[in-house]
Amino acid sequence: GEQVCMGDYECVWMNNRCEPRPCQHHTEPACVSDLSGCDWTSEKKCVVKECTYTTPSECTDPQRECTWDQTASKCGPKMCAYPKEDECTNDPKCDWKTSKCEKRRCVEHLEEGSCLTEAGCEWEVNSSPAYCKETYCSRWTAEGDCTL
Repeated sequence: GEQVCMGDYECVWMNNRCEPRPCQHHTEPACVSDLSGCDWTSEKKCVVKECTYTTPSECTDPQRECTWDQTASKCGPKMCAYPKEDECTNDPKCDWKTSKCEKRRCVEHLEEGSCLTEAGCEWEVNSSPAYCKETYCSRWTAEGDCTL
């Protein structure tokens, strides 16, 4: 059953049955060619590629650190999940508000095309990797703020 399966490091419980745990390869070619979606790390380990899920429900499962980009229909890493203020404010995609880290406007767009469809958003290419951010002037929401 599920408990026996989960007790074995080589196995994982998926789709109501015990399956071999993905990405258990010891060589880079075998790892990157695994169809379950694996990445070869700088530490020479094969790991499950994060957030490659193809449906919103799989992507946003509470046990996963992923978020769904509705416009691009794509799963990506959850942003701004930092528990500490200094970690949060060091990330240009995040703001520390009312004792928690929150993502800034526009950063939920994972691709340039979906980014540019939202007014007040622009694709930041001077960062690696590039990301979607709020345009400078869109932060001023009232006319009085803008003309100061």
